[in-house]
Amino acid sequence: MRLAACGLALGLLACGSGSSGGSQPGPDAGSDTGIVESGTRDGAGQDAPSSSDGPSTDAPSASDGGAGVAFCDATYGARKTAFEGCCPSGDTTTSDYIFVDAVLGIILQACESYLSSAIEHGRVRFDPNAAQACEASFQQTISQGVCWPQIDTNAPGGPTFGASACTGVVTGLQAAGAPCAVDFECVDGLTCVGWAQGADGTCTMPGGPGAACERAADAGAGLYVDWGLGMHPSCASGAYCSGPKCVAQGGSGAACTTDDACTTGLTCHEGKCGTTGPAATGGACQGKSDCQEGLYCDPSGNTCQPRAPAGGACTSNSDVCKGYCAVPDGGSNGVCTAVCGSG
Repeated sequence: MRLAACGLALGLLACGSGSSGGSQPGPDAGSDTGIVESGTRDGAGQDAPSSSDGPSTDAPSASDGGAGVAFCDATYGARKTAFEGCCPSGDTTTSDYIFVDAVLGIILQACESYLSSAIEHGRVRFDPNAAQACEASFQQTISQGVCWPQIDTNAPGGPTFGASACTGVVTGLQAAGAPCAVDFECVDGLTCVGWAQGADGTCTMPGGPGAACERAADAGAGLYVDWGLGMHPSCASGAYCSGPKCVAQGGSGAACTTDDACTTGLTCHEGKCGTTGPAATGGACQGKSDCQEGLYCDPSGNTCQPRAPAGGACTSNSDVCKGYCAVPDGGSNGVCTAVCGSG
């Protein structure tokens, strides 16, 4: 499930390439980030995504007892509400806020729809006690703040429900060869391959380079969310999911665009797999993901530099700002403007 939209890193959204797809040991719920892929976020004016980019937004059936909707609302939904609470009324009219809030809404609807359907059709076992522990971890994260600096981050992070407290909320029951609409319907160790919008895929053992992964090759763009509910790697060890196929991960020095493209222990920095980065102020970069948090990649010298606070000068490249760059119509120079507590 991928959302074809823009490259804004979203601290409340765990979208990704699907290379791992499981609840591997990782960050707690408060540190997971993600990106909305394909395109760029360079200044205001980005259209908000439509719900047609993702799964059906029809109201899920209540025959699951409402457990799926209640869980999604108490976790991801609570964080969406907390983010909205960071934003004064004037901020809610900006294209940056509109875009982010629309994406968060689509992810919440997807959570409700897929989880409710999986419970209703007996494809998963839902543990209410584990759900309560997961909800508590989200509430703890929310109390620490979920405003703009946690939304517009430099790099994607772990899955949506990847916190250790969320382990065991959902157990997939679909065996190899059984139909699936999403990976967490499969038993641990399997992934859901060949799904399309409104059509099931099949629970399959993750394959190596060249093997199919995720959606059907002709299914078009969709919404990919790394839920982290269970252990469901998209590809076998040493490979990652790129589009509909698994691709071999590269070693030190190999070309890359994401960390997923590198073998375990390596990260993608300046387009190559290695052990360096992210860079501090003055360090070399090709994009903001090469820089430490709070910095951006200055294209004039390809070096990491501090982001400017409200009132600072900027161009249409809003990465310069802690918030966003307000540029007059027809102009190229603007002023950094605070949004949702960005500073």
